Amino acid sequence: MVVADLTDHNANVFYELALRHAFRKPVVLLILKEQKLPFDVHGIRTIHYDLSLDGVAEAREEVKNQIVTALAEEYEVESPVTMAAQLDEISRSTKPESQLLFKTISDQLENTNKTVLELKDNLEKFVPRSLDMKEIIPPQIRDQISDTLRCYAEEIELLKSVRHAGIIGLYKRREMAIKAFSRYIDEESSEIMVVGSSLKGLLQKEEYKEVAEKLRFKQGLIKVKYLLTHPIVADFRANQENRRPTEIGLEIIKSLETLRDWGVDCSNVRLYLGTPTCFAIKTTRQMLVNPYPYISVSFDSPCLLLEYSPESGSERPGYFFDEFKSRHFGAWDTDLAVHIQNYDQAIGYYYEKLSDYSYQVSSLIEEGKKAPVR
Repeated sequence: MVVADLTDHNANVFYELALRHAFRKPVVLLILKEQKLPFDVHGIRTIHYDLSLDGVAEAREEVKNQIVTALAEEYEVESPVTMAAQLDEISRSTKPESQLLFKTISDQLENTNKTVLELKDNLEKFVPRSLDMKEIIPPQIRDQISDTLRCYAEEIELLKSVRHAGIIGLYKRREMAIKAFSRYIDEESSEIMVVGSSLKGLLQKEEYKEVAEKLRFKQGLIKVKYLLTHPIVADFRANQENRRPTEIGLEIIKSLETLRDWGVDCSNVRLYLGTPTCFAIKTTRQMLVNPYPYISVSFDSPCLLLEYSPESGSERPGYFFDEFKSRHFGAWDTDLAVHIQNYDQAIGYYYEKLSDYSYQVSSLIEEGKKAPVR
């Protein structure tokens, strides 16, 4: 028994599928919901799945049911190959009933072809290739449309520029943005990356816990990476938010404990030696960006949802996505992103050093408050 995932139309998978068909071996087909089946296998029963919790559970049950059906003694494998072989066998047969069946099939195909050609001719005859809207719309209506467009010209240009930038959503608070972004996490089939001070913003509120659970679930299916703030610089942020010394540092260490307990591989976690500028989540094509204000917690501030554009060129749309991907998420590949080699060793070390870090930051801040003296 073979379960073949046709997602992304991998050539090797289709080659192996053809072999299964040629030897009349059973196979269960899968493909992501948002992807289309190629014409050649369009008529074959296929499980269309998504990567949400419910979607995976439903797909698993359907795979199980199809395997049970395919392994039954009375099950006969049908595929484009077997159907073509059967038709060829009928065409070669000298039996009168086979010849009659083949002629019937051939006549039906010929009639279908004629019908399609007639429809094509009729469409070309009665439907003009291009319509001049000026001739169809009455002058009075045209004038009203022109007046409306002139009235809202600035708003239209603003909306066009926002869309061109790749902004697909504006939200007053992270809570609303997270809810809107959740479906992109479900749909992602390649990689997700999270950037932030710690995971507290995803774990402290009930509204966010569903997304945190999705990220936890996803890391068993695809790569999910986390770029958190290094504890050594955490108190720079704590001072801005009027929080107690070591408080954010402890949140970062507890986040490492959470990631360890989730089973996230150390290679997918790094600690950045810099105070964060925004909380962000990125999938292959979408991004949530939550800028950090100076004197407030970030989850109370506005958020943007951005989208990648596949177009090319210097003036390509979606440049917000491009900028944050290269200049924010790109921090993952810099020397300031510290690798975690072992969770327990790192956690123990940072617990031990946290008070020292806090004292050093406090000293630097106090030093910075002093007015320069000439």
